[in-house]
Amino acid sequence: MYEEAEVQLSGSNIKTNRYSKIRIRNNDDTKYVIGIPGNLESNREPDLRSDCDTKEEIYKEIFGYNSADELAKSFVDEYNDMISSLIKYNGFYVGRYELTGNKEKATEKKEKF
Repeated sequence: MYEEAEVQLSGSNIKTNRYSKIRIRNNDDTKYVIGIPGNLESNREPDLRSDCDTKEEIYKEIFGYNSADELAKSFVDEYNDMISSLIKYNGFYVGRYELTGNKEKATEKKEKF
């Protein structure tokens, strides 16, 4: 699910030791390659999109960080928290919400007790 090797994120001074190893197709659609952070050819988690995330109007006005490095650090921290949770619980849980069969919203259904 993830690789462990030190890489530097695009457009920042932040490094990570964990990143996704999802395989993506290359341009000729014949091979799958593993992308790594910092490689502009293949965006992987966690990483910054150097064409937009490193612009001040993105990291400051939209995300609320003072620098692209702060944004990158938060991406790395969140990714590491997710991986730690996967390891701790041996996977992840998916929530399930029941709906009524008569097209009523579940919160609108009233029952007398």
